[in-house]
Amino acid sequence: MGRAYGFPRACRLRRRAEFKRVYEGGVKIVRGTMVVFAAPGSGPTRIGITATRKLGGAPARNRAKRRVREAFRRLRPGLPEGLDLVVVARAALLERPAARVAEDLETAVRAAVERLRCS
Repeated sequence: MGRAYGFPRACRLRRRAEFKRVYEGGVKIVRGTMVVFAAPGSGPTRIGITATRKLGGAPARNRAKRRVREAFRRLRPGLPEGLDLVVVARAALLERPAARVAEDLETAVRAAVERLRCS
């Protein structure tokens, strides 16, 4: 696998201000299992994941975040640089196969990149 598939700190949105900048200054793409907000960034493509209590208790929210993180980890080598993403998990994410979650993330990111290029 190699280092290309890791999930280093440089690939994570960590501060509230970073999340807020993406929410307010980017595009919103809705897919079946998630809502993806994307904004131009600098450096490597970074992701922040939000799972609200609507999904259930802490175990369900953590499971949703793990599934999104794994999908991002696998997609990251093929994504363009300089993109900040915030993924809001929906309840359907917990019931869908991992392949469907990865597919939703990939199509949402591709759509976001196209919309950002057009703006």
